[in-house]
Amino acid sequence: MNNLSQRLYWLSSKAIDKALAKIESQGVVKELEQRIKEDETLREAHHASHRDYIARRWEVMSDEHKAIIEEKGFKPLFDKLGIGGIANWDQVRCLHMQYAHHLAGNNVIGRILDKEYGMKAIADAE
Repeated sequence: MNNLSQRLYWLSSKAIDKALAKIESQGVVKELEQRIKEDETLREAHHASHRDYIARRWEVMSDEHKAIIEEKGFKPLFDKLGIGGIANWDQVRCLHMQYAHHLAGNNVIGRILDKEYGMKAIADAE
């Protein structure tokens, strides 16, 4: 275990991948980050999404991997780095990571993508 990846979920749908890439190309990541900055309720929901991701990531790890992480002193990183390894929880960075987490967990950005950008219809069609 020499390569510590912060990613837990991966999208396998080409249709979802393509739709999210198109949304990202329209500047939506920066728009969402601005909304998070201005809206305290959204910001707290986004931070809760990071906490959910961190808890799920730790939960699925084997006891052996947890012990290695703790032995090497990496546990504080695993407690701090959220979705996709994001340290600044006010960032969105990548809609693909956010949406993958949404499909398996609690992610407010994914819910926004479903509601405002029609992602649920694309995901349901898969």
